Amino acid sequence: EDKECYVISNNNNPNSFKPEGRKDLEVYIEKETGLPIKSIETYDDGQEIITTYEYAFDIVTDDDVQPLDNSKFVSE
Repeated sequence: EDKECYVISNNNNPNSFKPEGRKDLEVYIEKETGLPIKSIETYDDGQEIITTYEYAFDIVTDDDVQPLDNSKFVSE
C-alpha cells in the first residue's frame, strides 16, 4: 500500500551521527501518523540497508502487564 510520506535525509548533516562509510540515510515518515515506516542506509561501497517498520495498536492486555514485585529488590 502506497502511503504519503515525508523523507528526511541526513546526507551531509554535521549534527547527526554518521558511521564510517555511510554515504546517506533516508527515513520515510508517514504523513498521516507521523511514524517512521522505512529507512534506507546507503554506504560508500554500494551496500544498501533497508529497514521497514510495522506497528500494531490495541493489542496489549492487562495480563501482558504485571505489577512489579518489589520483594525481589534490595533497598540500600
